[in-house]
Amino acid sequence: MINQATTLAELEQIEPMYRLVLERYELPEGSDNDDLSNLLMGRVKDPLFVIRLLNLYADHRTFRLADYSDHSIAAILDYLQKTHTFYEQRFLPKMDMCIAGVKRNFPGHPIAEVLDTFFRTYRNELLEHIELEEKKLFPYASSLYDGKFDVSYSVKEFKLQHDHHVEDELGTMLKLVEEGYPDIAKSMSFRAFRSLLEKFEKDLFIHHIIEERVFVARIHEMELNTHHKGAATLPKQL
Repeated sequence: MINQATTLAELEQIEPMYRLVLERYELPEGSDNDDLSNLLMGRVKDPLFVIRLLNLYADHRTFRLADYSDHSIAAILDYLQKTHTFYEQRFLPKMDMCIAGVKRNFPGHPIAEVLDTFFRTYRNELLEHIELEEKKLFPYASSLYDGKFDVSYSVKEFKLQHDHHVEDELGTMLKLVEEGYPDIAKSMSFRAFRSLLEKFEKDLFIHHIIEERVFVARIHEMELNTHHKGAATLPKQL
């Protein structure tokens, strides 16, 4: 179990992907003997939230919704927004470079073009989803947090616009490359892309847990409370 006394050396043994969490909060790398308490205090809004994130990376089965009830909407929203920025500025450009490398090393190869098309679709749909959250869901959450009765949007509408099928399709595409085109599958650029995608998929999985099972659930609760209060203020029919 990761806690505030866990050192970076111990984190490396428990979950090597811990750096992805620290990077989005722009935290210093620190030394092996630094513990999380020293690294997080004064640098993040909610150190315990970050520690719980790290435990999800180590084992997502540790997730319990009740553990997140004492974390503010502001801390959760801060994580979601930082994650969006991290994806847009760090993860996706790196994967773009890997795909460009595949196309450069296998010019004119039809499967390289298909892989590029699949990734662009994957990236664009992810960016559209991020835009949906930034322009619709987050402002809606803020209005609810302020106690405003807003019927222009809803959690139900967000869920209707939200799916992950493209992620599954890209995984199928990679399997096709590995099984049918070993020359491409063994190339350094493809292996680098595969490695990045595996990390990204795990990171995105954690993101979905926090977004859907914590943030959206909290918004829905606020929505019900706010709508109930709004209905209570309506004049009774004669």
